[in-house]
Amino acid sequence: MKFTLPENAFPELILSKEQQQELIDEAESVVRDTLAANEAFRAEGATFKDPRWKLVRAKDGLNVYHHQLARPKSSRKFRRPRFKSSFSPVILSESHATDPTGVSNYGDNGEVSASDAGEEMRRPAGFQMILHGTVDGKLDDAMFGTFAATNQAWMWRSSHINDRLDDARVLATIRGPTKEDPFRFLGVKWFVKERPAVLTGLVQQRDYLILEATGLTVDSKGEKVGYYLMHSIKLPRMVPELNELGLLRGDLSLCFIDRQLGKNKVEKYCRSFSDPRGKIIDRVAVIVTAESLICAASIVDYAYIKKLTWLMKHKGGQSATNEHQIRHLSSRGLQ
Repeated sequence: MKFTLPENAFPELILSKEQQQELIDEAESVVRDTLAANEAFRAEGATFKDPRWKLVRAKDGLNVYHHQLARPKSSRKFRRPRFKSSFSPVILSESHATDPTGVSNYGDNGEVSASDAGEEMRRPAGFQMILHGTVDGKLDDAMFGTFAATNQAWMWRSSHINDRLDDARVLATIRGPTKEDPFRFLGVKWFVKERPAVLTGLVQQRDYLILEATGLTVDSKGEKVGYYLMHSIKLPRMVPELNELGLLRGDLSLCFIDRQLGKNKVEKYCRSFSDPRGKIIDRVAVIVTAESLICAASIVDYAYIKKLTWLMKHKGGQSATNEHQIRHLSSRGLQ
């Protein structure tokens, strides 16, 4: 049975200009860091020097790799920056900014002990994943498939790429598309992740409050790239945790960088950090996260479905809906 909230479950989310600017700055900072990490990763031949990176999922030209982060001792906490306003982004330390993998700075003093490794159920300290590979298509198609600025568009995307959401709400929109960047979006979203049926009664269901951003930018060489960010934030007075409903709020921070590679290939890179919190078997959390990331393999196909749907709606299903025209129809204005 899916978990869904009443339509008016959340009060209207009104952010001050200061709060909006802090969220804009935070999103831009994470995108810059990820783009720098992507460039460093490509400069090293898109390979991992650390053998502890393990392939955990592959699909249609995309690969997902996993590296368990060191478990912090009880005195260590993930750093959360202090802000004047009531929101606090969940981010990694600055030392991870330009490292291609984001974990090379963890020392041996944080390694998991033999006794810790034997635990079946424990709270993960967090884990890092990287997705890399290519999909067929154009950059604009990949971004058109990613763009979801409304509740309906978001749930439609979710149902087509199968990223397994029970409920999803757009709580606030800070930035929207422009003529120069038709894929631009920045806003606050909330969602509940579907819980696999086999884990019912064993694992608590998670919800997430995130800052989402999509759009186009350029790298250090001036090459056009697309980005897609999902980044946990906290708004305790505005969007409190829903523990009384049996939900545990997880933390995540992931950012995709897409770039055109040749005539009809899109290179996708994603750096993801996740801490589901609570009691969950690590390997289960890794599998669930890897499945969420690998859904990106379907994003271009979903863009074609969006275009076909738009054409059928506006052209009355006329013969113009052939594959060639669908693939080359401009994404601008098809929202």
